[in-house]
Amino acid sequence: MTAPSVPLSHSSLAPIASALSRILRNPFSTIAQKLAVATEFTQALDTTAELTAYSGDAATALARGMRNQVNGTTTMPAAEHSMDVTLIGTAELMTN
Repeated sequence: MTAPSVPLSHSSLAPIASALSRILRNPFSTIAQKLAVATEFTQALDTTAELTAYSGDAATALARGMRNQVNGTTTMPAAEHSMDVTLIGTAELMTN
């Protein structure tokens, strides 16, 4: 039995190409640090208020902005400060 053929189109390959491009531009240490910060940020969303505040495009943009500031030399204390600022920003979005 052979696997069914899945036609590949430009649109289905675009996300893969984009991910490969990002990987090739960033050293492994940067990717590992971004993953560690993203994991820590996700774990920091531990209250109903934080989970509620972290929704929508504006909150996602804040988190992406935080992630984009991370590089291979970012320390965890600096990242944690940035996470706190981002979480405060998402909470402010809820009140405005």
